[in-house]
Amino acid sequence: MARLGTALRRWNHRRIARKRDAWGRNEIATRTVTSTPHDWDTPLVVSLTSYPPRFPTLALTLRCLLQQTVTPDRVVLWIAHDDLEALPPDVLTLQARGLEISGCEGTRSYKKIIPALAAF
Repeated sequence: MARLGTALRRWNHRRIARKRDAWGRNEIATRTVTSTPHDWDTPLVVSLTSYPPRFPTLALTLRCLLQQTVTPDRVVLWIAHDDLEALPPDVLTLQARGLEISGCEGTRSYKKIIPALAAF
């Protein structure tokens, strides 16, 4: 009987998570944010990386970053050269909104910091 209770709790948790995910996606898709430029003396660069297991939710993350209240000068996505072809179309379309996609060596957790430090 304990197994049934555990299975039921897991099922319910997944059901709630799916509802929350759907609500979050809708909220981001319909969000209207008035962005303002920053007033810093140096450029504001948002640098991030991803890899194929996270590609299904990558566009949502990037849309959030591109819709912040303070407008960054650049949003750069670093992707390992081998993974560039696997990027979903919804990520590629965000280039029209200012996203820069750069290929880099697949150096694990250093994939974004090393090329970002060299570039900026």
